[in-house]
Amino acid sequence: MSVRKVSGIAFAVGLLVLILAVDVQAKLDGKKVRAFTANIAKACQPKTTPFGEIHEIIGKGKPTAEEKCFITCAITKGGLLSNNGEFQPDGIKKINEAMREFDDNPAEYKNIDEVIIANCGGIEKPEKCDKGYAIAECSLKAFIDVHGNIF
Repeated sequence: MSVRKVSGIAFAVGLLVLILAVDVQAKLDGKKVRAFTANIAKACQPKTTPFGEIHEIIGKGKPTAEEKCFITCAITKGGLLSNNGEFQPDGIKKINEAMREFDDNPAEYKNIDEVIIANCGGIEKPEKCDKGYAIAECSLKAFIDVHGNIF
């Protein structure tokens, strides 16, 4: 067999492996993630006029003080903040583990808990709602950087 033919076969095999790797890459179901976060946040929604989805509030930027407090309430209910406003690394790990269920290939799910803990855990703001919003915004950015914008 000639070197040219072997090179061609090697290239074809390499291309096939790459295609298969891309095809089985983990993909999160955005609808399930939105439903999951909405379920956590529902206890924090006002009875009269709900704020909407957390991802939308963060995405639009420049939230009101009420929206910041809504998001802070939601991430407290989700275990990311304690009731006194302290960052909870174990809460991030639990949420990340729950997100694995929404992946079509859980074995390939990309853990982001350590990234969020490293990048967002040190955020300090004097007002609890400002801190909670900043942590949520930082966490969402880290999530999107790793998983893409599935929202």
